[in-house]
Amino acid sequence: MEKMKLSGSNYLRIIVAILFLFLTNNISLKAQAPNQTTFATEADLKKQASKLFEDDKFEEAFPLYTQLTSIYPKDPEYNYRLGVCMLFSLDDKEKPIPYLEFASTKPSVDKEVFYYLAKAYHLNYRFDDAIREYEIYKKDASAAKAEKLQVNRQIEMCKNGKMLLKDISDLVVIDKKEMNKEDFYRDYDISEIGGKLLAKPDEKQFTLPLDKKKKDKSIIYLAGNNNQVFFSSYGEDPSKGKDIYTVKRGPNGDWGTPQNLGSPVNTPYDEDYPFLHPNGKYLYFCSKGHNSMGGDDVFKSTFDSKTNTWGEPVNMDFPVNTPDDDILYVTDLQAKQAYFSSARSSSTGKTEVYHINVERKKVDVIVIDGSVLKNRDGQKLDAKITVKDLDNNSVVGIYNAKPGTGEYAMNLPNGGKFLFTVELTGFDSQSEVVVLPAQNAFKPLKQEISFKTDNNKLVINTNLDRPSDDSNYLLALKYIKQKAKLDVMGNEPPAPAPAPIAVTPQPEVKGVYDNNSATIAKTNPAPVVNITNADAMKIARRDARELDSTYKEARKQADIAYSYANDKNTAAQNKTKEASDLFDQASKTNDLVKKQRLLEQANQANKEAEDMNQETVAAINFAKKLNTYAEAKHEEAKISSDYVRDLDAAIKMKNPQDAMAKLEQQQKKLEELSKQNSSTPTDMFGLKADADAKKRELDKVNKKIDNLKQEIADNKTIEASTKADMEKTKNLDLKKGLQAQIEGTQKDIK
Repeated sequence: MEKMKLSGSNYLRIIVAILFLFLTNNISLKAQAPNQTTFATEADLKKQASKLFEDDKFEEAFPLYTQLTSIYPKDPEYNYRLGVCMLFSLDDKEKPIPYLEFASTKPSVDKEVFYYLAKAYHLNYRFDDAIREYEIYKKDASAAKAEKLQVNRQIEMCKNGKMLLKDISDLVVIDKKEMNKEDFYRDYDISEIGGKLLAKPDEKQFTLPLDKKKKDKSIIYLAGNNNQVFFSSYGEDPSKGKDIYTVKRGPNGDWGTPQNLGSPVNTPYDEDYPFLHPNGKYLYFCSKGHNSMGGDDVFKSTFDSKTNTWGEPVNMDFPVNTPDDDILYVTDLQAKQAYFSSARSSSTGKTEVYHINVERKKVDVIVIDGSVLKNRDGQKLDAKITVKDLDNNSVVGIYNAKPGTGEYAMNLPNGGKFLFTVELTGFDSQSEVVVLPAQNAFKPLKQEISFKTDNNKLVINTNLDRPSDDSNYLLALKYIKQKAKLDVMGNEPPAPAPAPIAVTPQPEVKGVYDNNSATIAKTNPAPVVNITNADAMKIARRDARELDSTYKEARKQADIAYSYANDKNTAAQNKTKEASDLFDQASKTNDLVKKQRLLEQANQANKEAEDMNQETVAAINFAKKLNTYAEAKHEEAKISSDYVRDLDAAIKMKNPQDAMAKLEQQQKKLEELSKQNSSTPTDMFGLKADADAKKRELDKVNKKIDNLKQEIADNKTIEASTKADMEKTKNLDLKKGLQAQIEGTQKDIK
């Protein structure tokens, strides 16, 4: 008979506590605001800001234009320059858009505002908007300037992006780290391959005169046999971009003449960061040519040994490639895992190194882009949509329509029957079943929610027959931007499931029977166990009490979880209203700085509301599991109570055959129920396993932080010791060496 120990600090209460602790405590690291620089006069501030901007030192100019824009919030030139600085300084490429949009509406602003606005749209996957702004810039810019900025090529890249995002797949990210651009490649573990990634040396075989003139600092790949190097170079023609070269070592140990790989690998645009797989068949490199969607994209070319030529390069597709720079793709021997780097979410001077599984996963969600239609004048479209999966009766999500526009986006399981419940001020809460067939390819869907004008009946229209085209990405824009972040999923084996709720084995009361004792025969080959009638009754009554106690405690915990869900739901609704009010305030102000601040606060409130909605969903589904488990145990408790009564009757009867037959039926039914219900606690403990996994991740981060703190402390000790040595010595050369060592240590600390 199964027993659930739930007294005192019971396990279910621990699960609830741990689960919601991790749901409600999201850990994030945020970049600090740029430091404000003090100047003697405002004129000095303007002069220094302008100089830094003209020298393309956008990160240094950023805090200065932040100050100027706060003083002159409606100055279009300052807004333009601040937007450009943000574009090159922040990892969030969406923030510059409002400043550049505002500046672009003013005729007095530098016409390059259209180029940088286009670039901001481009980096945010808004390809059609980017093409429009690039075209506007082309009309005003000189031919030389448009050629220098490769505007036509940028337009081609936007068109490539629309095509590349027609069908997308998923990647498993094992790990990612933000590294300095100068030495990011040091984080690549290619020890298994035997090759080496090295900073390009100054030898003439690898660094040509034009490379030195352009101060090119690239990476070379030295193959595992140490006899062949792949690298990039500007070559000898300044009108062309960088190309991929290879050079081999001769029998005498000297390097030969570099050979340009030529077409189809190289294009009139830049190619860089080559890596040859040890099998000699696959060449990975990055390029601004071919069908890149923006910046450098990663490509793969296959060697044809029959023709002794490289094949047409193939784009490695999203999410490896984005409109930003994606470079240096290196795989292991089996091509199962790979490293690559990207600037997609990094600030100036940094790059993110990703460690991934090479095999792609099919996207297992249906992306819906929807809107709640306005039926009444002045109606605020702050609708709440709750979606339940009818196949398993679980809540998939709670979604809030955007105040003012009624727009919403949701990701649902790929295929199924869903119940949509819509709550909207001025209308009764209504529900409708929506059937979504499984999609074989990634195809976002368009949906509209409205109410009939005559009777206010809910109507949900989902366009399932929309043809797949290059505008698909627009419907899935939010999903695509989220996927581009490549959050770590890990490939570690799942944590072992925790032990199920404690079960006390009990002998089965059945078999040969007489009035003086109960003979309990277990399944062969276990021996026969004899117990007295009094013992049998004692065991049965104890089991009945424990089952009843299990039912009551599980019901209590379910009520706690439902109460938590209600609290979170109320908090989410309040936070959504807060976001709505902030959006209203932003729409009414002409102060761009204030508008931007209000929009950021509104978006943050919306994000918090979404998080609370997710916590509500988790709590509801958790409560349902507990409730189902409680109901099952309630039924077992009732049967067990009947079992006690009939067992007592059978013991008292002189002719117990009929009672024993009924008793055995009840026992079998109880056993069957116990087996059926045994899976429910395991499902519940899966939630604790998730919480435990998050705890392990947190422990890893804390350990890493502790190690870094210790490393900093050690470096400071070395720095102090080296300074002391430098003060003691009179040898100038030694002083210089010690000073260089101190500077290096300070750089490590920073």
